[in-house]
Amino acid sequence: MIYFSFYNINIYSSFDIKDQVILLSKELGGNQVLKYCPKYSITILPYQEYSRDTLKNCIRVGYHPLNRREIWKDQYSTRTIEIDSDEILIKEEFSYTLFIRDIQNIYSYLRSKICEIIRECKLKLYPFGFHAALIGRDKSLYLIIGAKGSGKTSSVLYAYINGWDVYTDEFVLIDKKSIEVLERFPAINPDVEAAFFADCNLKLHYIIKGYLTGEYKKVIDINLKKCKDLSIENIKKIYILTDYKNNIMRHDFINNIFYKNIILGANISNEQYEIIQNLRYNSKMMNIKEFANEIQEATI
Repeated sequence: MIYFSFYNINIYSSFDIKDQVILLSKELGGNQVLKYCPKYSITILPYQEYSRDTLKNCIRVGYHPLNRREIWKDQYSTRTIEIDSDEILIKEEFSYTLFIRDIQNIYSYLRSKICEIIRECKLKLYPFGFHAALIGRDKSLYLIIGAKGSGKTSSVLYAYINGWDVYTDEFVLIDKKSIEVLERFPAINPDVEAAFFADCNLKLHYIIKGYLTGEYKKVIDINLKKCKDLSIENIKKIYILTDYKNNIMRHDFINNIFYKNIILGANISNEQYEIIQNLRYNSKMMNIKEFANEIQEATI
């Protein structure tokens, strides 16, 4: 086994993943909470070393039809097991064990699990967060929330190439006096890049495999802006991205997407619930073309 250290995360691997760890450090190393989170361990093993004996005392509790992934839970502990034809993940408290068939996908899974750890640690410090992108201009901040396929990442990259600041494409934590993000590069479908960003010379960081869909995406290396001296007062608008199909039931759609993308932290008060409601009232529904027009008008 080869040992790698990533802040408070100990990685043990049957494969030499030095290059992947270096790239992970470049993409996720700005998340300082990793220095203070509990000790975690991630072990990576060949797929063929997995034994179904681990399912003893487990019951099947879920199934993802997209990737045919089974989810099992131990009846007597916190241990969960996720199984598909390419990867098997065993999770228990602060420990992950991954059995993997294609070593090219190790980066994707390490990236996913480290981001999961970052979210868990940050939500112990913040009352709530949004699965959202955060962009800005001249200290004015704008959240972008959208369902899968709504164009959130494309919107972020469009703002970026037009000179806007990008803080994250992934997760935004909010308290009354501060804002923090999960720093992570955006990832885009290669076909979308070819169709809309072919002449933009976007810098490739790595190619990853989607956790649920198995879809491959290009992680784009961009300069992420640091959240420094920013608070909820800097948030000017929340964009709820949609397609044309949802224009009839706008109110219901906004509520569904807005609340579906909130993740509550360990400590949230009534005052902070009021903050959430105020943010909801400051939300604006639009499609990606309308968003692009707003960016253009604000950039001029």
